[in-house]
Amino acid sequence: MKRYVHLMTSFWLLQACISNPDMEEQKRIVQLKTILPPDNPQEPDWPSQLTLLIETQLLDIYKIVRPTVEMRDGPGLNYPLDANLLQEGDLVVKIADHGIWRKVLVLTSGEKAWVHYRTIKAYRPSKKYISMKLNHIPRVFVSGPISHAIDFSTGQKRPWSPAKGRPFPVLQKRGKLTLVYLPETNSLAWLTSRDVQ
Repeated sequence: MKRYVHLMTSFWLLQACISNPDMEEQKRIVQLKTILPPDNPQEPDWPSQLTLLIETQLLDIYKIVRPTVEMRDGPGLNYPLDANLLQEGDLVVKIADHGIWRKVLVLTSGEKAWVHYRTIKAYRPSKKYISMKLNHIPRVFVSGPISHAIDFSTGQKRPWSPAKGRPFPVLQKRGKLTLVYLPETNSLAWLTSRDVQ
């Protein structure tokens, strides 16, 4: 009887995962091209358990170079400390600069915090891909009318008008451009920094 109950429980759990794809972790290798989704005023329905495999060349990856590093809620000593510490060798992705402070995303936990620039050093992992959960990646939002996106592969402007307020996961910022992930098409596009906040 115990064996029957165990088998039935396993069967129902398997059925639940099949009927509810959010219970399973999904992985996608991000395409290095731009496929613009339709101009849709609604927020996209992103899978909650989606993990992206992102080529390391697309990210500003850093390694912690001090034995322990304090994380702060903002860029300065006047901001509260986070309860957690980073350890030497931990990998982070830089997502913003403010003077001598760097906002980082901790790859193992998805936590976002500010660290002093002297506590990190640029790092190129030998792996081709870095794994990041989609719900850990910071977002930017369309701040007003947009007429175009910039194609990731060609650098050419392409007509596109996503709705004001639409969120996009942001992978990097380069000067006046922001590289965003397009979940509906599993691809990338550049937006000008004035178009997103």
